[in-house]
Amino acid sequence: MKGIAISFLCMLMGALPLCGQPLQCFENATFFAGIDRENGTLELLKNRKTGWDIIPAAAGASFDMTVRRPDGSTAGIGGNSQEKPECTIYPDSIVFRWANLKMNNSRQNTGITFTATVRCDDCAGLVFSGNVVNNGEYRIETLNWPIIGGISLPDTGDKLLFRYLSYTALKTIELYPRLEGYYTGGCNLPEQAFATIGTDRQGIYISSKDSGMKEYIRLNYEVAPTPAYNESLGLVTGAENHADRALLKYQARVTRHVFVVPGEDYKLVEVVVQPFCGDWQAAADIYKKWRATWFKTPHRPAWVEDVNAWQQLQINSSESRINFKVRDLVSYAGDCKKYGVNAIQLTGWNWGGQDRGMPVNDLDPRLGTTEEFKKAIAECHAMGVNIILFTKFTWIEMTSPWYETFKNYIASDIDGEYCMAGGYRYNTYTQLTSFNNRRFGVLCFLDDDCRALLCKEFKKCLDLGAAGMVYDENQHHAGTHLCYNPHHGHKVAGYIFRGDDLLGREFYEMTRKYSPEFIMTGEGPYDIQGQYYATYTRATVDHTPLMRYIDSDLPIVCAVTDHFDKNRINMCLMNKYIMSYEPRNFKGRLGEFPRIMEYGGKVDDLRRKYKDQLWDVVFNSTFGAEVSGEDIIYSVLNSKSNGKRAVVVLNKNTETAKEATIDLGNIPRERLMMVSPEHPDPMPFENKVVIEPQGVIVIIER
Repeated sequence: MKGIAISFLCMLMGALPLCGQPLQCFENATFFAGIDRENGTLELLKNRKTGWDIIPAAAGASFDMTVRRPDGSTAGIGGNSQEKPECTIYPDSIVFRWANLKMNNSRQNTGITFTATVRCDDCAGLVFSGNVVNNGEYRIETLNWPIIGGISLPDTGDKLLFRYLSYTALKTIELYPRLEGYYTGGCNLPEQAFATIGTDRQGIYISSKDSGMKEYIRLNYEVAPTPAYNESLGLVTGAENHADRALLKYQARVTRHVFVVPGEDYKLVEVVVQPFCGDWQAAADIYKKWRATWFKTPHRPAWVEDVNAWQQLQINSSESRINFKVRDLVSYAGDCKKYGVNAIQLTGWNWGGQDRGMPVNDLDPRLGTTEEFKKAIAECHAMGVNIILFTKFTWIEMTSPWYETFKNYIASDIDGEYCMAGGYRYNTYTQLTSFNNRRFGVLCFLDDDCRALLCKEFKKCLDLGAAGMVYDENQHHAGTHLCYNPHHGHKVAGYIFRGDDLLGREFYEMTRKYSPEFIMTGEGPYDIQGQYYATYTRATVDHTPLMRYIDSDLPIVCAVTDHFDKNRINMCLMNKYIMSYEPRNFKGRLGEFPRIMEYGGKVDDLRRKYKDQLWDVVFNSTFGAEVSGEDIIYSVLNSKSNGKRAVVVLNKNTETAKEATIDLGNIPRERLMMVSPEHPDPMPFENKVVIEPQGVIVIIER
């Protein structure tokens, strides 16, 4: 029964008074939870399907706040030290109200009221929300709610992992039995989609239901000592079988950076806590179900939707290393035509070269005239090679002639200092010694005037007649999340990632008005940005492709830089990535690594020949097949038209052939065929096959 509390009072309809029982319990098919009615603590949490007591009895924690006084000093407010809150029970939720919160030490009345709601949703798990009314003189800066305290280990013989989305891949941090002592870390929500704490068999899913980037949440894990842990130190048996590590305290805090000023009534975004069974895919499925309620796929040109390949090409560096002029661009397009490459990502074309002069998009006059550039772009397009312009809007580069125009829009820290990024070291002695890195100021996109200037710079790309852009580094702000500048038209402090969403929407609307087939691509953008941008990434062969699992249709372009890195090519086949050829770290011509161009062409030919099985597909991770073997990795692609499977299996070993055992269930052998880039015509298949070093085979269900 959906979200029904175990207490008999919760069988009634409407709001009910609190009974004398200490815990209010909720359950659905997945979990059992208990909330302390005295202080709002999540005291119990259990995975009903596995039996994991995630939070054992009386191991949880309530909320806490940090407030800033008018004199600039800070103070804490702890939920466990407050008087008993008002508590109202509904059939699927419990609501707490703490009026006139008191500071921890002085017990001074702050005039702050916190109303907290915990709702049990059959689909979404436990949903934590509420609002804060500030009728005092202090600014509320952070609110930790919920606090998931005292997380137990599902199995002391297994690892406890913290996972989240980072640069299109699944990022994994070991919490147990990691040996570095006690520590803390975390990820950012909603920026990094969701996080999990658990093993590869079960876990806790944590996410904010905030598709509009309204609230900056830092989800922090904490591994801290306990008295039992301290007593075990130095004992002969203390570290045996990681016994001491099992005595540490594992918990997570949902730290909301709310900045509620005096007189403000602030509504919290909803945060979901949900136990699940399975590996990371099960958590991603929870996220995908919510994502489907708000995500809007942008328009993309037909050539990007079809099998395609790119080249990244640097025309000029930040230290004036000019590789060619714009009039020569057509000859590079000729190379692309020869090798079946559909697009050139042109890097360093704007004033000063790559990573210099940002965010201005004027052509560097040393490369030619604007008219010459437009003419070259048009000629390349006539050849069927699309010109994609490398851009950066996140920064103002400090040596740029336009620094004075943009400096007032640089984000400020709490002390009023500019937020800066360190710049990059490329290919000159001064840069390699960090002397001349062309450092950047972090622009605050919450400022309307700043975005208006950036839209003018973006319009220059559209006016050049380009087919698209790659907005480099659009997924981060060099660690800056908050802007304290009071003159940028936002609350202090403002969550500048909200500005990313505003700018992305404005850019996209401009493409619809001026150049409807223009493709906007970002560098590893976080998922919410996928409503505007495709993705460029640089990934290792054995990364876990979380973003691809979230969105099978998102164009993901992946760099290929080595002269015979067949593994990277095969990984692109396995994950339905577009290949971006980048000889000499995108300074060379395609003919400089002929072997990789030949092999990449065969892979794309295979994708075209079996487009229904290898391109127009749903990426299903490893579900639908069992594949084993040393150095063997694989993925399962399901045809959109009929659901039939293609299993892409690669041997990542660079020197030795490896045997793979492939089990697709009770399917007659005659309904399966095997193909490869070198042998695209169907071959018979048995359940075992030897794969050459850096080789790949595809088993297709007829």
